[in-house]
Amino acid sequence: MIYPQKCAPDWIVGFTDAEGHFSIIQSRNKIRCRFIISQNARSIHALYAIKDYFGVGHVNCAGGKMYAYTVGNLNDIYDKIIPFFEKYTLHSNKYFDWLLFRHALEAQKNRSSHNLFRAKLIKKKDSITLQNQIESLLQTGSSAFVMERLVLRYLL
Repeated sequence: MIYPQKCAPDWIVGFTDAEGHFSIIQSRNKIRCRFIISQNARSIHALYAIKDYFGVGHVNCAGGKMYAYTVGNLNDIYDKIIPFFEKYTLHSNKYFDWLLFRHALEAQKNRSSHNLFRAKLIKKKDSITLQNQIESLLQTGSSAFVMERLVLRYLL
């Protein structure tokens, strides 16, 4: 498959819905956030096309025949990734992950709410109630605004 020189935003949203994830890693004193899209080596050109679109991040071998496009630099996430997904909405339950990711970044930026967010994320991490509610809203075609309010009410 030949990938376009310049990607369309909907193409990137589709890749993220299918193969991307928003990673939130908690350590004792901080939250680390990364945006990652993984592909088999046969589709590595797609990862480079996405990297070229954003102009940030890197493509590395993720093990075996898998490769990953990763953006972990906070400035790059704030400047490129956040504005992109605020403008172009995800269409799957990845939207739930995006909301948590964005909220984690906001908590990290505002250190006073960092510990509160961390405690709530740990406490609710294993709960499937919210995810089930989000999936129901997605199936009924509810707006992104309604889903975001549900997530924020759950976390705050």
